Amino acid sequence: MMGAWRQSFGIGAVVFVSLGFVVYAASFGLRGLSGDLSSESYLFQGSGAADVSIAAHMIVGAVITLAAPLQLSRPVRHRFPVLHRIVGRMVVGGAFITAVLGVAYIAQRGTIGGPWMNFGFT
Repeated sequence: MMGAWRQSFGIGAVVFVSLGFVVYAASFGLRGLSGDLSSESYLFQGSGAADVSIAAHMIVGAVITLAAPLQLSRPVRHRFPVLHRIVGRMVVGGAFITAVLGVAYIAQRGTIGGPWMNFGFT
């Protein structure tokens, strides 16, 4: 019984700690898709595929960051195995999509750290 409480607390803590990132990334990404953020961030230049890539990277990253802790929940795994599998596939697929979008951005604009950082992130 105590183990279940600790697990629930731990998952809740992970969700709580990551909420700031989730809200920031999702809202920044959505704003990046709908408007020109070049005056707010070096990541955006006003238009183009790279802007779409980084905005979508942020949105999908926010979604998987929020969904991933569900995979750790024992009650979800045992009571709702279909949901567990669906969310797991979403997390893995989302991670792949996020990675491709990030690499697409790097290929178009590079990172702030230059070639070595491009290599490391890619």
